[in-house]
Amino acid sequence: MDRRTLGIAAVVLVVGGMVAGILLATLGSGAMNGSGSTPSSAPVAARYTSAAFQPTTTVTVPGNWTVTMDQADALTISPLVTDAGSSPVPTDVAGIYLFRDVAAAMQDPACTTRPEAGVDSDARSLAGWVAARPGLTATEPEPVTVGGLSGYEVEASLAPSWTTSCPFANGAPAVSLLANESGTIRWVVFGTEKLRLQFLDLPGGGTITVNTSATDGSIYPGLVNEVAPVIASLSFAAP
Repeated sequence: MDRRTLGIAAVVLVVGGMVAGILLATLGSGAMNGSGSTPSSAPVAARYTSAAFQPTTTVTVPGNWTVTMDQADALTISPLVTDAGSSPVPTDVAGIYLFRDVAAAMQDPACTTRPEAGVDSDARSLAGWVAARPGLTATEPEPVTVGGLSGYEVEASLAPSWTTSCPFANGAPAVSLLANESGTIRWVVFGTEKLRLQFLDLPGGGTITVNTSATDGSIYPGLVNEVAPVIASLSFAAP
């Protein structure tokens, strides 16, 4: 998953406001509230078990969300939006992104898809690195347990004074945040994005990262409420 190829910079700068407006209405409609209940007219949630993502992961996907990626190192669950007269389609403006064994991204002007040397890859180290990363406004890491795995959670967004960009971000402020050794995962924080990162240690080594992200920070509170039962439903098979 290379966030550059997802076109997130274009989404934020061109259509982010329109899609975020649709999502804001959806997240506030009670399609799925924090208790996990759904109105009788809402699509029915379903259990999903990963076919490729490891360790095998099972999650309850709300009826108004869908799995958009399932590969060995990434599992993505995205909300569906419906424009006037069209069928529901997934959007990149918000979502839940699970990553296997990501690391702190290299800090260079090219926003290279490689890890930064010298940063340990356990949950505590990754959360601490994000919290201290220049260019971000972040919370202090807090202990968290998800799906029986323990780790640390941190929320982050771009600092208002940050102006540095990545070459592919069309001049928008950006911070290169996560990458992996194989170069198949890159996560860059853009514009008004706000995200919650839950870094979880796996028995025997390695991590799973649960990334809840809204590229328009105004929808983040509704997104967190929407995904609470989804995160709570996660279970991970023994590696």
